[in-house]
Amino acid sequence: MPTYFCDPHAPWQKGGVENAIGRVRRDLPRHTDLSLMNQTELNAIARRYNGHLENA
Repeated sequence: MPTYFCDPHAPWQKGGVENAIGRVRRDLPRHTDLSLMNQTELNAIARRYNGHLENA
C-alpha cells in the first residue's frame, strides 16, 4: 500500500489529510477491529468515502 506524507514546507497539505482522516473516522473510529467486518461492509464504507463530493 503506498504511503504519502505532507511535504515539510507545504503546510496547506495537512488540512487535506486531516479532513480525509476525519471522514474515514466517521465510519471507522480508532481501534476498530477490521477483522470483525466483512468485505461487503468495507466496500460500502469505501464507496461512501470515494463518492464524497467536496463542494456538494
